[in-house]
Amino acid sequence: MAPAYMRRNIDQDPTSFYMFVKADPLNGDCSREAFKEFIDDLFYEKLEAPSSYDREAGQGGTLTREQAIDKEVLPAARDAEY
Repeated sequence: MAPAYMRRNIDQDPTSFYMFVKADPLNGDCSREAFKEFIDDLFYEKLEAPSSYDREAGQGGTLTREQAIDKEVLPAARDAEY
């Protein structure tokens, strides 16, 4: 079950898919920044599956690749973003 602060974001779009990751800080870096690097490597480099925010950017949006990844990772860096 998702923490309450994430649930409101998840429930906004029932057609989206979510990936939950279990991390252990005793075995390595579990920071949000490290996970963003993981997402960049997995989805952009290996799977070649860009963010839905990239598609929006291609339609005249102004998001960079880094900004799109940042919006994909929950919880948000600043809760006021969502």
